[in-house]
Amino acid sequence: DTGNKTQTKHAKNKKWFNVEQYPSISFQSSNFKQTAEGYAVTGQLTIKDVTKEVTIPFTFQDAADGGIFEGSFKVNRKDYNIKGNGFSFVVSNKISIDLRIPVSQ
Repeated sequence: DTGNKTQTKHAKNKKWFNVEQYPSISFQSSNFKQTAEGYAVTGQLTIKDVTKEVTIPFTFQDAADGGIFEGSFKVNRKDYNIKGNGFSFVVSNKISIDLRIPVSQ
């Protein structure tokens, strides 16, 4: 979800993320560590047909019934074959991925 209904619709099409052929993005962790700012997890991120190692910094907010993991990182969209359409020149090559993952006990 890009936060904009029209943008999200375009992001799902064949020239961008192609969700019809690649309905999911996956991440397989290989290392986890505590940092001065919170935590960092390193692993293999697969978008479309490309897998690359990334490190995702994140924080954890504890709550009575679980908590929330939050993080943000950037990837180069062209590294993952996210080429875009004729207007892709107005979209940065670096795209931000924001995560907010609630967990419960």
